[in-house]
Amino acid sequence: MTKTGRYTKRVWLQVTPEMYQFVALMADRQRSSVNDVIRQAIREYLDVQEDLLGSRSRLGRTVISRLETMQFQLLRQLRHLSKLLLAAMIILMTERGQDSRQVISRISNLASHPELDKILEPKG
Repeated sequence: MTKTGRYTKRVWLQVTPEMYQFVALMADRQRSSVNDVIRQAIREYLDVQEDLLGSRSRLGRTVISRLETMQFQLLRQLRHLSKLLLAAMIILMTERGQDSRQVISRISNLASHPELDKILEPKG
């Protein structure tokens, strides 16, 4: 791709004599121009950067997805543990001679108090 009409922007840069010598040698071996070798090097560098950015973006989406899955699982386990705790309380209180309907009613009344939500909210 040596057509200059395709490339509309100029870049001026300074390189060491060794760098220029290496680029010129590569151009000779590839039977192309120094500009073509430099363009190819820039193109390959940008391709790698694009791949890195894409992989970081995919990684971020993967991490977020995994965190959301873990949050869902933790909430499900918390609901299950809450049910087990309530069942254990009902059993314990009925074994102590209290009426199970009264125990369930007391637990329901307690759970409906807004003060309980304040106690359970994380402080931040």
